[in-house]
Amino acid sequence: MKVNERDTSKTCHKCGSENTSRPTQARFDCDTCGLESYNADLNGAKNILQRFLAYMVGDGAFVNKPITEAYMKKKGVNSEQVLGSSLLTS
Repeated sequence: MKVNERDTSKTCHKCGSENTSRPTQARFDCDTCGLESYNADLNGAKNILQRFLAYMVGDGAFVNKPITEAYMKKKGVNSEQVLGSSLLTS
């Protein structure tokens, strides 16, 4: 599936504002929510992920077996390797 990446590098993944700046190619700042010195690539990636998830939910996509913490523990899955890890929620 393709996700339109337009403006994902200019939009804050935390608050959705476009009142942002890129002091350097690698750095992202949001003047609305105060997010500072954030990794610009990670910000864009989180926006793309949010668009993908919104599309999947909007189209009624569902998961047959949700991956819960209990399931990951039982199967010995490293939670840092799964979407939704702490890297995506900070």
